[in-house]
Amino acid sequence: MRPAVLRNLKIFVSVFVAVSVFATLPSYAQKHRYAPDVEQRIDIAGRMSKDGNFEEARRILNEALRLDGNCCECLNSLGITYFKEGRLKEAEGNFRGALRIDPLYLEALCNLGLCLYQQGESHYEEASVYFRQALELTHNNDFQLHKNLADVLRDKGDFKEALKHYGEAVRLQPDYAPAYNGLSMLYYRLKQYDKAYDEAQKAVKFRPDYALGYFYLGMIETARKHVPEAIQYYETSLKYEPNQRYAADTRQKISDLKAGFMPPSDNNGPSSASPGAVAPSSVIASLVRSQEWERAENELARLVATPSGKTANNYNNYGYVLSRRQNFDGAIAAYRKAIELKRGKFPEAHYNLGQVLRLNNQSKEAEKEIFTAVQEAQQMNKRFPAALNAYALMRKSRGDLKGAKYYYVRALTQAADTMPVIHYNFAILLEKTEQSRDAVAQYKRYLALAPAGKNAKAARERLKRLTGENK
Repeated sequence: MRPAVLRNLKIFVSVFVAVSVFATLPSYAQKHRYAPDVEQRIDIAGRMSKDGNFEEARRILNEALRLDGNCCECLNSLGITYFKEGRLKEAEGNFRGALRIDPLYLEALCNLGLCLYQQGESHYEEASVYFRQALELTHNNDFQLHKNLADVLRDKGDFKEALKHYGEAVRLQPDYAPAYNGLSMLYYRLKQYDKAYDEAQKAVKFRPDYALGYFYLGMIETARKHVPEAIQYYETSLKYEPNQRYAADTRQKISDLKAGFMPPSDNNGPSSASPGAVAPSSVIASLVRSQEWERAENELARLVATPSGKTANNYNNYGYVLSRRQNFDGAIAAYRKAIELKRGKFPEAHYNLGQVLRLNNQSKEAEKEIFTAVQEAQQMNKRFPAALNAYALMRKSRGDLKGAKYYYVRALTQAADTMPVIHYNFAILLEKTEQSRDAVAQYKRYLALAPAGKNAKAARERLKRLTGENK
């Protein structure tokens, strides 16, 4: 669950900024007074830190400390610079130093709680102590602190008390999206996925550009086996995610789901596999995320060799790993076995099989499998824009431009701007059929959604050719 944990920490970082000396202080925060030359250095260091110039910020703060050794604000600010660089022990030392000077320093209490929380489970108890102290100073009226404490309690497994503090957070601030998101993760941990979904929906309602809210919706829909919906939520999260590490994690989840890989470490709900099959699956999910394909193949080969491991999902996962190893014949056999074992509709496996057949230069068979994926998804009332997009490409490649347009339109309707590449592909078709005005609109839409996307340069060149505009 490392990626999910990192995402939880992201919430804390944003709150951390809100309660730090480099941002607006909480309404209950006390303001320390220092000599003008010390205050000036604190302000300059704050600007340096905001710009990411942490070394220079620390140099200036240390100058201020030499002028006033009891400047707890300087120590707190030093802690923040280390915190932002992930140097948690050094951050912790400075926050503790600030509290030795002023044990009731609200910002340092908050920041030390956050810093301890990020250091893992062994620090949760102490983190909760500092958050409780901070809450007392605010007369229990700070919604962010209630949410921070609730997150720690949730991760400790104290779900009942966590629920109480999430409730207080939204009572004090009814539109506070992170509290609904935290509550969503609480229900997710309890495998109450419908409740988790409802709370995450509230989060994105109050903050429509909330990357983490859409990410949690992707996790929840994965757990509910709603794969196309999960992909769409992850794609939307990616649209708003500024952090490149989190974006890479999200792209990996999208890739896994499009290939039909359902990582067990996402807590996908109760498993029908025997207990002995759970641990290897967790290992495999980790290997896939780190792209250790050879080891993942070996683990899956051992898994499907056991009676309890011969499941449709395991063979589908095996096919995915084999395809990444360029073993297309093996992947084809694994996907066919997955479909055989499913004894029902399995659009993801048909889609995966079609993609591997295409890579193996078996175009007719590939189109047949992709079309089966489209049909099965429709029969199951499931959205599957990736399959529709792939099928449209295949229809276009054999000259059926009218059929390709029909499936592109369906793909765009289902994707709802979560798969920008469909706009690009559709634009090429429209350009080919001399519908230049519509092609321009689709290229522009693609660039609005994915300005740094894989096809962005080509889209700009095509736009320039069609309009004469240098965009």
